[in-house]
Amino acid sequence: MNINEADSNYQLFYGFNDPEGQNIALSATSMIKPIPNEKELFLFDKTSRTTGYGGLVSARQLHFICGPYPESIIDENVIFDKIIQTIILPILLIMLILFNSLSLAVLTRPTMKTPVFTVLLGITMVEMSNGLLPLPMYLLRAFYSDPVWWEYKKYTLYNLTQISKWWKYAPLEIYQTSSNPTASGILAWTTVFLPTVCHTTATWLTLFVALQRLIYITYPNKATRLFSILTVRLVCISVLLCALILHIPMFQSTFVRFQPLLLHQNVNF
Repeated sequence: MNINEADSNYQLFYGFNDPEGQNIALSATSMIKPIPNEKELFLFDKTSRTTGYGGLVSARQLHFICGPYPESIIDENVIFDKIIQTIILPILLIMLILFNSLSLAVLTRPTMKTPVFTVLLGITMVEMSNGLLPLPMYLLRAFYSDPVWWEYKKYTLYNLTQISKWWKYAPLEIYQTSSNPTASGILAWTTVFLPTVCHTTATWLTLFVALQRLIYITYPNKATRLFSILTVRLVCISVLLCALILHIPMFQSTFVRFQPLLLHQNVNF
């Protein structure tokens, strides 16, 4: 859904009223070289002096720096997304956990303690974690009516009285993120960050299984000496650590409070 027709003459900005958010806004504006629109920087300064808040950056600038999110256009398939997240995903995750539980029960038997099955056990464990971590959040979204506990729209309002002819508050459809940075962090860690690490680990371990089988077929005598259970366990731990290191930049994400604002496009100075 687009910003409604009455708001079609407005551009979307994000205002930050905490020090960390203000630093992000300043960093975002400084990264745009050459300056795409001097009007935006003028408004940044004007808003800082008239409202007392020092952080303001356009959605277009954030799009340039961060990619396609956030956007001024709301997803048209909100209902479809809700069905996916509240019905289909929980069912798939529960099935994933059940099937991996059966695999875990088989692979932990004493007769299954071989180097190959040890790797398969590691894959099963990380895949199960890939389902266990996000499932609580998706179940909360499924059983609680919106807004759920991490989506309350409690935003600090800007003082727009002195520049009301330029600005107005964004429609509620824009408020897609949480007003609670801690809750946002928990949501991101359990549904994005850690599942991504688990998925990466499972993919790399699958490649290791393929390499292991190739060596067993090509050099069976050497493979027996090369792949002991201890060695395979160390490889699994090393792969997990490498996946964690690979995704360190993702772990450094910061969650800050913001206020979506709409600026009329026909501003004259």
